[in-house]
Amino acid sequence: MRMRALYFTAARFTMLSISATLGSIVAFNNPAHAVPVLYDFSATASGGPLNGGVFSGTLIADSAVVAAGSGNVTLQSFNLLGTVFTQSEGVFGLIPSATFDAAGDLTSLANFVVISFARAAALGIGGGVFIPPPVTSFNFDGNFNYGIDPTMGENLGPGAVRGTPASAVATPEPASLALLGGALLGFGIMLRRRNRA
Repeated sequence: MRMRALYFTAARFTMLSISATLGSIVAFNNPAHAVPVLYDFSATASGGPLNGGVFSGTLIADSAVVAAGSGNVTLQSFNLLGTVFTQSEGVFGLIPSATFDAAGDLTSLANFVVISFARAAALGIGGGVFIPPPVTSFNFDGNFNYGIDPTMGENLGPGAVRGTPASAVATPEPASLALLGGALLGFGIMLRRRNRA
């Protein structure tokens, strides 16, 4: 009988601890928490052989960064002349950053640089990726710029970068944690009453 009482006491303590922990999680994950937002954006070349060309891409920005007006983002893809580039293909270990206006629209993108094999060789560094000719490098430094001379890497432009939210990316719903915490709390109370009986 004593062992049974100890079992229910331990079970009750465990359930109440779990419930308290989940309650804390719910408290810190209120509906105002930040969520990742998917953006479609475009870059327009200004000057050089690609003058007027409009290229597209997607990125993910945390809603807290959007609200702040600027911050780091994750570049999912950028399509230039039919070739798609991802954040991992950028050079120099830069983390893309972006700025947003009061409406939440993307107004600029920076810290993303891609260079061709020829441009990398001219710089005397390893790496580089395939970039469709005549481009040998391109970058976002608040605008969109590209180069066509592998020995000089000059930037033509600057071009405009614009983007709007495409959709919100699903995140865990705090209400589900609240339901689970409530159920465990109820189970703990039930065990307590049963133990007293």
